[in-house]
Amino acid sequence: MNETNPIDLKCDVYGYPVPAITWKKDEKELQRRTEKDLRIHSSSKSDSGKYTCAAQNGVRTVEMETFVTVHCK
Repeated sequence: MNETNPIDLKCDVYGYPVPAITWKKDEKELQRRTEKDLRIHSSSKSDSGKYTCAAQNGVRTVEMETFVTVHCK
């Protein structure tokens, strides 16, 4: 991923009851907490790191993670 490019991350989870979604970057909760998709419109080096999507519906919690590296010019 090059600097200034958008970053689109998806959390494709389904369940009953409908799960609540929490996004984290490097174990810190992000402000956009309940959206399935996470979009960073213009990336920078500080956006590099581990992103985690946690889905919780009271019955079960599932976490998925991915790593993003932003290359600077």
